[in-house]
Amino acid sequence: MSMKSTPSSTARRSTRTHSARSAGSPQMPGPVSCMAPKPSRCTVRPAMVNVPDRWASAVTMNSSDSRANRRVRTIPSCRGFRLGHDVTMIRPPALKPGDTVATVSLSSGAAAAYPHRYETGKRQLAETFGVTVIETPNALRDDTWLHDNPKARADDLHWALANPEVAGVISTIGGDDSIRTVPYLDLDLIRSHPKVFLGFSDTTVQHLVNRRAGIVSFHGPSLLTEFAETGGLHPYVEAAVRAAVFTPESFELTAVPEWTEEFLHWGNPAFQARRRRWWPNPGWQWLQGTEPVTGELIGGNAEILEMAKGARIWPSDEDWDGAVVLIETSEEVPPPQAVKHWLRGYLALGVLERIGALLVARPMGYSQQQTFTLWDNVQAVLAEAGRPDLPVVANVDYGHTSPAGVLPLGCQARVDPVHRTITVATQALLR
Repeated sequence: MSMKSTPSSTARRSTRTHSARSAGSPQMPGPVSCMAPKPSRCTVRPAMVNVPDRWASAVTMNSSDSRANRRVRTIPSCRGFRLGHDVTMIRPPALKPGDTVATVSLSSGAAAAYPHRYETGKRQLAETFGVTVIETPNALRDDTWLHDNPKARADDLHWALANPEVAGVISTIGGDDSIRTVPYLDLDLIRSHPKVFLGFSDTTVQHLVNRRAGIVSFHGPSLLTEFAETGGLHPYVEAAVRAAVFTPESFELTAVPEWTEEFLHWGNPAFQARRRRWWPNPGWQWLQGTEPVTGELIGGNAEILEMAKGARIWPSDEDWDGAVVLIETSEEVPPPQAVKHWLRGYLALGVLERIGALLVARPMGYSQQQTFTLWDNVQAVLAEAGRPDLPVVANVDYGHTSPAGVLPLGCQARVDPVHRTITVATQALLR
């Protein structure tokens, strides 16, 4: 996928980021677009799939040398793909002032293309939360190098997790090929070093990997987007990050007071000091459902989830049972009909009959009519699935929207259509 109207290959590969877009947006009088360049009670259930060599510690051999006879056994190890019913999601320790966090580029090289933007995000993150920000060895490599070296990208994540000085990991930005790092990732290492991991968009891949490893991870801002916000970090983002990754308590999700789709060209350092134009947020839209539900948070970017369907990192059938699912779309603005087709794929997979609630993020770049059509399409597919009762909350503030909040994937959330509240009902962090 590619950004619209971008001047470089880096920008073209920086997909599912806050890119330029000139389409209209709901409740907005005309968007300004510029060229852009210890365990919780969350159970992981078993899924039997084929195991590649690098993910094969949880295997036994039926014969001395036959890979065809390899089989998976149910043990707590996470290099394999099957976890026992009683294995719980591991919560990472909470971040605190004085900690060191590492940035990682698992796909796009935009951090190298826009160094002033990266330095702004690094400074605002450090100053706002009192942390030290360092880079993984290849975080600032350019786009071509990162594309050609998926193993190095996976090794960077391993480096940050295994480094005792690093308390958390933040994605620099999304992209379009994090999926290529999957064969090189070590689930044993990931599970053995639970740390806060924060990102969105193409980083949905790593969230799925972390879930397979049994680690809570955090769908939220990347360094180059919200942390590098022009004119300073938005108060909503600061509050959301503090609640989700610095505070080991349950918390209530809230709608943003204002939002924007104005994009100021990342190639112009002068824009970095200018606050973007913001519009009042009319709030979340409760489309259907009348009964409160509680389930594990799962999901991410819709396009990346499509890429992951059928892959080794795709959640097991049982993982979807009662789940509160987030879907959000990217700056590529997939049409509402495409989203309808994707949801029918979930219907065919039996996912829609299993889930407990659906959160549909504010779609980036949609006109008001496109947004209404999207909502209609979501409800139409749920009707086809026999789920007119399923709670659906639309225009939630996660993913490709500004400002964006944080969701602890793998933890329990309560969606209450009666009181119109969404609450993270279990602690996502260790004290």
